[in-house]
Amino acid sequence: MVSGDEQRPNPVGSDSGPSAPGATPVALVANACWYLWNFRANTLRALAERGHRVLVIAPEDPWMAKLTSLAGVAFEPWRLDLDGANPIREGIALVRLHRILRRTRPGFVFNFTIKPNVYSGLICRALGIPYANNVTGLGRMIAAGGWRGAALSRLYAASNAGARRVFVQNGDDAERIRSHMRDGERRIKLIPGSGVDLESFKAAEMVADGPRLFLFLGRLQEGKGVRDFVDAARQLKSGGLDAEFMIVGSNAFANRSAISDDELDRWRQEGVVRVIDVQDDVRPWLTQAHVVVVPSRYREGMPRVVLEAAAMARPSITTDVSGCREAVIDGQTGYLVPPGAVPDLAAMMRRCAEMPFERLQALGGSARRLAEARFSEQRVIDACLQCLDVPAEP
Repeated sequence: MVSGDEQRPNPVGSDSGPSAPGATPVALVANACWYLWNFRANTLRALAERGHRVLVIAPEDPWMAKLTSLAGVAFEPWRLDLDGANPIREGIALVRLHRILRRTRPGFVFNFTIKPNVYSGLICRALGIPYANNVTGLGRMIAAGGWRGAALSRLYAASNAGARRVFVQNGDDAERIRSHMRDGERRIKLIPGSGVDLESFKAAEMVADGPRLFLFLGRLQEGKGVRDFVDAARQLKSGGLDAEFMIVGSNAFANRSAISDDELDRWRQEGVVRVIDVQDDVRPWLTQAHVVVVPSRYREGMPRVVLEAAAMARPSITTDVSGCREAVIDGQTGYLVPPGAVPDLAAMMRRCAEMPFERLQALGGSARRLAEARFSEQRVIDACLQCLDVPAEP
């Protein structure tokens, strides 16, 4: 078990294997190994295959071992409060990350999620290390405004200002970030979320017989709309709808609005929804589903589960918020409902449960074609690799 900043398994510069001639040692900074494994593992593989020595800098969690099992990938633990705002703890986290980056001196750094974007971005600017920020969503605090949101927005702007690239997942976030950058048009690049591996997530035949199955797949926290999903399921069950409702996910990496274990147990006992713990492979669960439900209450970057559902020819019901609305074509590959509107969500789920099977299949087929046209993970990987080839500014 690795803990603390001083224990450094297989760091950049160790004997983890030679880099290709001229290849750049590359670091990826994130708020969880879980995130990098689930959303960026193929990017790590591509960087290593290109000959780069790759360093992951993140808080240690059970997915650390999976990351370090990849050839050419090393790990540096970074202690970080995932959802905290205590200035002393945040200052300590900033100092720790500064020490790691100053000691390892990667040739390029990719940052992911808000805190790593801000902290690592500012540190890289100070140390003269080229870097890219990946904006996976601007977060509730920035969107809500107020003095905290304004302060975080200014820090984010300062971090983005020194980035070689700022990868953004939806047009609303791109416009907001562009307004804070003098040359944003040149350095902002819009990408389809974290993309989806179209070879791993293939179109799966939809079960024609039996009741329709609605699937919520993701982190179990209020902002993701999981309570809205349960409330809609209750309404539909009490109204006599013959359908099944399933939740697959975990509260382990949720924020402070995480659903408690006690509440999850109550849902299980109630029996309206079936609750399954987080799975390493979500494809069997997507195969069982007829419709994926992503009722996010707040803006997203671009929800990966909608892309995975589309790749497997499953329509999604999601909300009309930034990021989610870009992931579906309303009425063609899925449906949009207002955020937090349980009656509207329930009505749309009923509509999908009662529509002809051929119509549901057609929606799924259109979703797969959309995934092939717009959401390939290879586009995201290529954008990262091309970022390394951009010459440094004088």
